[in-house]
Amino acid sequence: TNSIPIDQTHGTAIDASTIITGNFSELVIGVRQSMRIELLRETYAANYQFGFLAHLRADVQPMHEESFVKISGIIP
Repeated sequence: TNSIPIDQTHGTAIDASTIITGNFSELVIGVRQSMRIELLRETYAANYQFGFLAHLRADVQPMHEESFVKISGIIP
């Protein structure tokens, strides 16, 4: 995901990041509605291209929080 920042401060480093790892078989995904994919013709028509818009409402929840861990201070 790109929602985990790569500019966290850890000690003197200003480019640290975080890793979330664990037993992903213990992660439950709940789908609230089926995925909808729309074809966008007009937006890209000038270049003879097509675009796609995908939409899905879902949520995730660990069955056991102990199955996952957050590791902070990862420096490249």
